[in-house]
Amino acid sequence: MEIYIEYVIIDNLVINSLILILVKNTLKLKSSWWRIALGAVLGTVVACVLPLLNISQLLQFPIKIALGLVMVLCLAKYVRFKTYIFSFLLFIAYTIIMAGGVLAILMLFGTDIDMLASGGYDIALPYGIILLIVSLYAYIITLIARFLSRKRDINPFIKKIKLYIGKKEIDFTAFIDSGNSLKDKKTGLPVIVVSLSSLEKFFSKEELEELILQREKSKGVFKGVRSISFGTVAGECKKMIIFEADKLVIFNESGEYITNSFMVGVAFKKFKDAIHYDMLLNPAIL
Repeated sequence: MEIYIEYVIIDNLVINSLILILVKNTLKLKSSWWRIALGAVLGTVVACVLPLLNISQLLQFPIKIALGLVMVLCLAKYVRFKTYIFSFLLFIAYTIIMAGGVLAILMLFGTDIDMLASGGYDIALPYGIILLIVSLYAYIITLIARFLSRKRDINPFIKKIKLYIGKKEIDFTAFIDSGNSLKDKKTGLPVIVVSLSSLEKFFSKEELEELILQREKSKGVFKGVRSISFGTVAGECKKMIIFEADKLVIFNESGEYITNSFMVGVAFKKFKDAIHYDMLLNPAIL
């Protein structure tokens, strides 16, 4: 059996790089490309040299653990030791996931398991295609990891809300948005933002048309309808339709928080995030 060293080098360089990139992107570490390359090269050198040494599998295990610690240490400058340890644990987890994915791909395309265990390749599929499949696999893992990480981060800021507009009581899932500092200059009240699509479930087309066109009727559902100007992060000046509501109830673990000191703004786009919500709470309302 022939083992091509260039295949072993390419294999390890690509996989090591992908794993380090996954760790970096998941934890949003400040890491330059030379750090990723350094860690990947270090892992590749050890992977090529270790099989040539007459070392037992039992002794190889702590060597590989130490190698992982050094590779993760090369990845970034860590402010806290806790972040470094978590990065290493994530490195181990991604290594196991990637190893399983690569093994499944190689076996799917006919690689002999005994030859694979010895470091050999007998697959007819071009190696570049295998690398492309593995890269796509790593990209999917990154998306899943970001989704789960984002969900964990925003979950404490999600609240159940009941909004009273006239005779209607509407249940919302709200996100406490620290970036929402909107205020109505006329009243000085903070503005909470709801999506138009969420209002469509409770109001008729005609009622929403009156709201959007700001044609408030004396007996209409929406009161105090007008528009306000606000600045975006990009420095643009935009307008938002706002109206008055009767009451807002925020449900907390400690009980209910009730207020009527607020205005309601309307967003024409749905809010997209790891957790579904249809209202942005202004922290000033709490």
